[in-house]
Amino acid sequence: DSDPCMYTQKLADESRIYLILYVDDMLIAGSNQAEIGKLKRSLHEKFAMKELGQARHILGMRIEQNRTSKILWLSQSDYIHKVLKCFNMDNGKPTSTPLLMTIRLSDRELPSRKEEKKLNAKIPYASAVGNIMYAMLVTRLDLPYVVGVVSRYMSNPGRKHWEVVSTFLGI
Repeated sequence: DSDPCMYTQKLADESRIYLILYVDDMLIAGSNQAEIGKLKRSLHEKFAMKELGQARHILGMRIEQNRTSKILWLSQSDYIHKVLKCFNMDNGKPTSTPLLMTIRLSDRELPSRKEEKKLNAKIPYASAVGNIMYAMLVTRLDLPYVVGVVSRYMSNPGRKHWEVVSTFLGI
């Protein structure tokens, strides 16, 4: 797995051009259309490229913008629905608060019996936490605290830990 690369160039008018590259997907953004045009022509001279017009999706994110109001929205709702379906939770009840302050996770909830540990080995806890972490890194800046809490129990989650993660997936 490789990470997206982002390049930025500060222009003479103090504006910037951003180029985001991931495998064979590229997104170019900026306010100076003439400079963006120059960059595109330069890239076309060196690489075989196909221009797909205004970006609507990239890296699992939906992009919406209102140029008049200068507002840009990024949404991972399609990604979240795909993750929910993967964990058979697509009919779950969404929650507006990722981790209620009344929920306390601790080592007391760790499985102690051998049978419990065996059963928990079948639960995709680490995978679920990883999917939540991806959403956190891209568009859900309200999730780092919760990801930090549930990540502490990756090697041996108990039933309550899984309940929190599965509730969490109802985002």
